[in-house]
Order: sequence, then structure tokens, then C-alpha cells
Amino acid sequence: VIVNENTRTLDRCAGTAVMHLCGLPGVRTRSQIKAVVSVLTCHDKPVVHSICIGIWLLAHDAKNRRLLGDEWVIDGLVKVLRANSDIILKQSCTSALWLLACEKKNA
Repeated sequence: VIVNENTRTLDRCAGTAVMHLCGLPGVRTRSQIKAVVSVLTCHDKPVVHSICIGIWLLAHDAKNRRLLGDEWVIDGLVKVLRANSDIILKQSCTSALWLLACEKKNA
């Protein structure tokens, strides 16, 4: 894969768009949740930051929290926390984890 500034910009725009879509009210499908969670493996910190905020937004809905838990999002967020030293990324990741813990099954 060729990575240049144009692909980074595109990735960051896509991450931001996903974050905004996560903020729309309503329950998401399992495949939508799975797609969002899969982006946590991205190596671009701004993209992962946007996805963490998106997960936080999704987790405001109890049904979305359950679906996120089913997709093992907590494990993904913990991996992000352990792999990064960026404090802003850690803040968004911890915020998502905190809200996910509101679901008894995930806590």
C-alpha cells in the first residue's frame, strides 16, 4: 500500500465523517458497529481519535452499548490506550470506556 499525504488526508476525512455519523441519534446495525470498531486498528492517531469519539457518541444509546460490547470494543480501546502515549487520544479512549462501563454486561 502506498501511503502519502493525500491518502492520510482522505483517511482523516473519512474518520471524521464516521465520527459525525455516529453522533446521529438511533440504534446502529451490528455490521455498522463492527465497521466502526474495526477502524481502531488504524495506525493514524487522528483517525483513531475520531473513532474513539464516535464510539463515545454511539455508547450514549443502551442498545448501541450492548452491540459495541458484543463486538469486543473494550478490548480494542484498551489496546489503543496501551499502544499510545498521546494524551488527547487517551482522553477520548477513556471517555468511551467510561460510558461503555454503564452497560452491566460490559463492566
